[in-house]
Amino acid sequence: MAEHPIDYIEAIADAFPERPALVFRAQRGQDLRLSYGELDERLNRAARVLQGLGIGPGDHVGCHMYDTPAHADVMLAAWKIGAVPINVNFRYQGSELLYLFDNADLKVVVSEPDLVELARDAGKGLPGLDHVIAAGEEWEQCLAQASPERPAIERTGDELYMLYTGGTTGMPKGVMWRLQDIMHAAMGTAANEALQVPAAATPAAVLEHIRQEIPILMQLSSRCCFLPLMHAGGQWAMCQGLIRGGVTVLLPDKHFDPAFALRVMAEEKINIAMGAGDAHARPLLDAITAEHDGVLELPNLILWVTGAVMISPAIKDELLAALPNTFIYDALGASESGGQGVAAGYSEEGSPRFMLDEGHLIVDEAMQPIDKSERRIGKLCKTGHIPLGYYKDEKKTAETFPVIDGVRYSIPGDLARWEEDGSATLFGRGSVSINTGGEKVFPEEVEKALKSHPAIFDAVVVGTPDARFGNKVTAVVSLRPGSDNPGLDTLSGHCKQMLAGYKAPRELVVQDSIVRSPSGKPDYRWAAEVAQHELEARVSAE
Repeated sequence: MAEHPIDYIEAIADAFPERPALVFRAQRGQDLRLSYGELDERLNRAARVLQGLGIGPGDHVGCHMYDTPAHADVMLAAWKIGAVPINVNFRYQGSELLYLFDNADLKVVVSEPDLVELARDAGKGLPGLDHVIAAGEEWEQCLAQASPERPAIERTGDELYMLYTGGTTGMPKGVMWRLQDIMHAAMGTAANEALQVPAAATPAAVLEHIRQEIPILMQLSSRCCFLPLMHAGGQWAMCQGLIRGGVTVLLPDKHFDPAFALRVMAEEKINIAMGAGDAHARPLLDAITAEHDGVLELPNLILWVTGAVMISPAIKDELLAALPNTFIYDALGASESGGQGVAAGYSEEGSPRFMLDEGHLIVDEAMQPIDKSERRIGKLCKTGHIPLGYYKDEKKTAETFPVIDGVRYSIPGDLARWEEDGSATLFGRGSVSINTGGEKVFPEEVEKALKSHPAIFDAVVVGTPDARFGNKVTAVVSLRPGSDNPGLDTLSGHCKQMLAGYKAPRELVVQDSIVRSPSGKPDYRWAAEVAQHELEARVSAE
C-alpha cells in the first residue's frame, strides 16, 4: 500500500461507507455532515472539477478559504489527482496575495465568496494563473455537475505536499515534503510502523489493527480542531482523524467564538480538542467563567492537544480546573520538521522542556553535535522523515536542511539544551532573541511571566534600540477586560519574581489586541513596529 492519505480515505469509504468522517458546524449558515462514502464521492466530483480547469499531476492549486467544505474538497481532491494544494492565508491583502500567488506558481485559486474579488485583483497579470473561482454556491454548482466516478490515477506517496509558512520573520516560504514523509512525520502513520503493520496491508486492515492495538488515547475517534486548515496543524489534525477512520469537526466561521465552540464540543461528544496555546485556551476559559461558573463538565473530552504554541502554565492550571475530565497534551512540531515530541514540564529558567522523538540532535555553531551530558545551548536538528526543501529557494534550503556527518537534517532555527533526564529545553527561535548588554533574552520566557499577571490578557516581547545596552526588553501587551493598566514598574517587578532582572521589561506598550498568526504564533514583526512607533512618539512628545 502506498503511503498516501487518499488511499486510506478511499479504502475506509469502501469498507465503512456510513462511518462519519467530517462535520462542519457553522454558527451562521447550514451544517454539513459527511460519511466516508459521501466524502469520497464529493472528492471525486471535486477532482473532476479541477481536471476540467486544466489541473493535473504536479499543478499547484490555491486554497484561499476558511475551514469550509470547499477547502477540504480542494485540498483532498488535489491529492486525488496528483496535484499540489497550496494554503493561502485568508488574512493576506493585495501585495501579500500577489507575492504568494506568484511565488507558488498557482494555476487555479479557489477563494471564499467574500474574498474572491481580492484574489482576482491580486492575480491579474500573472501569466500562469488561469482561473480564480468562488467557493460557496458557485463551487457547489460545479460539484453537482461533475462525475462522481473516481479518477483513475496511480498514487505512489512520492507526490509533493507543500505548506507555505510565514514563521515569525521574512516572507512566506513553501516547505516541500513527499506526501509519505509528511504522513509519517505528522499525520499518524508512524504509529502503524510502531505496531509493525505489514506494508502491504490495506487501509481498512490498518484501521482494524489500530482499533485493536493502539492505546486508548490514540483510538479516540471524535476530534474538534480550532487550528485552521490554512495552517499545518489544522491540515495534520484533519488527516490524522481521516486516516484512522475517525470523525473531525471543523468550524467554518472566520472568527473563533468560544461559547459556540464549547457548545459544539458538548453536542458532538468530542474526545480530542486541538488548539493553539493561549490563543484558544484563554477565550474558552473566559467563556466557561462567564457561562458555566468556572467549571464545565464535558465527560467525553479526554484530551486537549495544543500545537504551534504552548499554553502558559497559569492558563493551563485554570484550564485543568475548568475541564476536570481533560488531560492537556502539549505537542512540539514545525512546518519544517513535522511532529517532534511532547512537553515534559519547564526548566529552571521557566522555559518549556520536551521529550523528543528519535532522530534529534543539538549542534553548536560549528555544526558539531553537543553531547547529552553537556548543558550548552545549540540549534535543534531532526533527521528521518523531513522536507525536501523550500520551493524555489536553494540557498535557504541549503541553510535549513544541511548534511551533518553524512546525514541530512532539518534545522528550522529553534535553540535548545539537553537536560539530565534526556529531555530538551527549548528557548525559541534565535532570530527573535534579544541581545541586551551581551545577555541573551528569549521572548517566550518573558511572555510567559507577563501572562501570569492577572491584568494581562496577552503579551509579545521584542527588543527595541537602546543607547547603552544595544537593545532593551520591551513588552507589548493587551489587558484583560475590566483590568486597569498595572504599569511598567508593577509588571517588571512581577517578572523579576520569576526571571533574572535583566530579562524584565524596561518598556511597556499597551494595545487593544495582540496580532498573531492563525496558528497562534506571535507576529514579532508587527510587535517590533508597534513598539518602535510608540516609543518614538513618546520621545517626540517630551
